[in-house]
Amino acid sequence: MQMVELFQYTLVGSIAMVILWAAYRCSIATKKQPGTNRSILLGIYLISLVIGPVLSLKAVSTVSVMATGRIIYPAFTLTRWMETLSYIWLCGAIFIVFFTVIELARVYQVVKGAKRVSVDGKDIYVTGESGISPFSIGRVIVISQSDYQQSSAPIITHETGHIRYAHSWDMLIAQVAAIVFWYNPAVWLLRADLKSVHEFQADSYAISNGCEQKAYQLFLISRVAGSKFPRLGNNLNSSKLHQRIAMMNRPSKLRMRDRIGNIVPVVALLAALFVLNIPAVKATILPFKGTGTTEHKRLDMDIYMDGKEIPGNQLNEISPSQIKSITVHKNPDRIDISTKD
Repeated sequence: MQMVELFQYTLVGSIAMVILWAAYRCSIATKKQPGTNRSILLGIYLISLVIGPVLSLKAVSTVSVMATGRIIYPAFTLTRWMETLSYIWLCGAIFIVFFTVIELARVYQVVKGAKRVSVDGKDIYVTGESGISPFSIGRVIVISQSDYQQSSAPIITHETGHIRYAHSWDMLIAQVAAIVFWYNPAVWLLRADLKSVHEFQADSYAISNGCEQKAYQLFLISRVAGSKFPRLGNNLNSSKLHQRIAMMNRPSKLRMRDRIGNIVPVVALLAALFVLNIPAVKATILPFKGTGTTEHKRLDMDIYMDGKEIPGNQLNEISPSQIKSITVHKNPDRIDISTKD
């Protein structure tokens, strides 16, 4: 698979992601149903990652004719600007991968240098580094020495919630999507929404497992200005604190009209499929197999004129007045050109 095709797949996924994320934000993002919202956000990631290859299987090769009557190359031809954009996309993806590796190495360094202690049967890594906010990644909980001495109970309970819900797997999916769709603002907004849902679930877990709600909220307020490292993990000092507190104070039972809003992302998915199946959109962004990369080598099909095969570079030598009909065969890919007697 060529790099340009991979980039074109991301264009398809980006369109779907923007439509689905906008529908989510406008309909159910503020509803107190973190489990459902989490599933929908993960579904948006999955659809965005696979929709390009799936739709490309249905792509149909077409031939365009200019107003002058001269036959030009197929509408699915890869242009130089698309190739240039694909190189820019690759450079950005490599940069995000590099950043990811650096951050994971930093996390490993922090964990390796921390002291492991046991609290209620859980292994907690206590680090002496200042400026490190409590976080969890995988099944590892890291907490600073000062936090461990002053307020370890609510912190450990909160981070245990992240581990119980396996939020690190979600962040892995989000990071893969960030690498693939780094140029799309929706992928970063989507990750922020997913982290918010994670915090809603971890806050709910903490309150359900021994943390008094008001005291817990005051504790979070006291932590809001702390460090956000690491961004790949689940971090206690999350932003949007007012939303977290508001979510805790809302009743758990949803009204019927609130539940009806859950179908909006489904409607948005249908809208995305409709948009991506518009011929003009498909011809612009969907990848096609066998396309060339230079100006004079764009056709990957057999071309016959009056029953005899001709080279593709002879197409523009045919006078429009000589053409009687053009037939495009799907299998095998072949163009038959009949001339007038």
